[in-house]
Amino acid sequence: MPPATSWGSAPAGPALSPHGPSAARAECSRGHLLGSLRQGVPAAVLLSLAWTCVGCGGASSSSPPPPPAPDFTLSLSSNSISIAQGATSPSVNISVNAVNGFTGAVQVMLSAVPVGVTSNPQSPFSVAAGASTPVIFGAAANAATGSFTISVQGASGTLSHSASLALAIQGAVSPALPRTAYARTDSTSASDDPFGEPHHRHIAYDPANKHFFVANRAMNRVEVFSTASQSSVAQISIPGASSADISADGSTVWVGTALEEIVAIDTSSLRIRNRYSLTGLTPVPNTIFSRPLEVLSLSSGKSMVRLRQPVSSQALLALWDPSSNLLTNLTSTAPALFQQGVGILARSGDHSKVLGAANDSSGELALFDSAGTVVAGPLTLGAGFNLHRRSQLRRQSVCRALSGKREHATSLARRISQTGCRLCSCSRARSRVLNRRESFVP
Repeated sequence: MPPATSWGSAPAGPALSPHGPSAARAECSRGHLLGSLRQGVPAAVLLSLAWTCVGCGGASSSSPPPPPAPDFTLSLSSNSISIAQGATSPSVNISVNAVNGFTGAVQVMLSAVPVGVTSNPQSPFSVAAGASTPVIFGAAANAATGSFTISVQGASGTLSHSASLALAIQGAVSPALPRTAYARTDSTSASDDPFGEPHHRHIAYDPANKHFFVANRAMNRVEVFSTASQSSVAQISIPGASSADISADGSTVWVGTALEEIVAIDTSSLRIRNRYSLTGLTPVPNTIFSRPLEVLSLSSGKSMVRLRQPVSSQALLALWDPSSNLLTNLTSTAPALFQQGVGILARSGDHSKVLGAANDSSGELALFDSAGTVVAGPLTLGAGFNLHRRSQLRRQSVCRALSGKREHATSLARRISQTGCRLCSCSRARSRVLNRRESFVP
């Protein structure tokens, strides 16, 4: 039996390999190589190589990349707008869209805005993440025409983005019929609208012949303008002409004057059909009311007349019958209403009713039919509303008064509705007189 071989106590000399002579020679070569490396290479380099070998054979231990930073984008609802001189543009929505959880606010600044162009809101302004702000641009009447580019810049901290808006400014377009086509340059306020007198109608329109009739008190005439030719077609001499109203059938324009006469104009021939001299009314001794400043034509063929004193602005309400040329004092029908005389008057579109107000701040008014009968009121709507001052205030005053006394306004509205006048809602009560030609006209 061969003697046992001890691998740990092998004698010096070449070691035997259990895999045979070739394996032993390879192992011997590796040993000589490692021995040479150990003698010529520092230990730190050897350790580094060892770690590299371990890493190459195992799983990766690197951490995931960091998440992207929050950001935003800037967008416009329209990339171009066009504005006429003296006009405004449609709104352009400037939106801030959040990216990667952005939650900040963005300050938006508009730059390169042309001279004469403004923005609303003014630049700079703030827009929250995920929100949008509508911006309207306006061009002054003298803004230069042409094409421009507005830069929209948004910034939040170190983040910044921009967008462009193309702007075209066009020349102003004059309307086909400017308001000045019918302006009177020879009127006198002191005559047309005397102090202390309730404002009343100066203009009547004839839709059949497309004519405007204008009472020019300062020039003692009624002027007629055509809406078809946009020009003056007639001047009718009527001294002291102070009001004009067309009849229910459209055949006559009734003209009130600051003198003692009412004049009828034929709407077809544009000539005076008749002049009616008035004797006036004397409700108390030595006090005469004889100046028919305002005439409102009614469906009955009669007219409501504001009859003023010759030397005072105080007036009473009278019913005038042109067939007999007689006046009837209506003060007794509503004495509480007319303590200080009659205030503003407004006729319904169908000529069947007249709304009259007190000439003071009592807030009283009443509704009359075409026969001069009170069909609603007199009603006290509350003190503090002077209904006789000016036309631009009278409807507001009536509406405020009606709203202020809601329980009374509802009753009056119901009565007026039953008698055919048109109303709309005023607060919670149907109590506001419509400002339209089919209803109570100025």
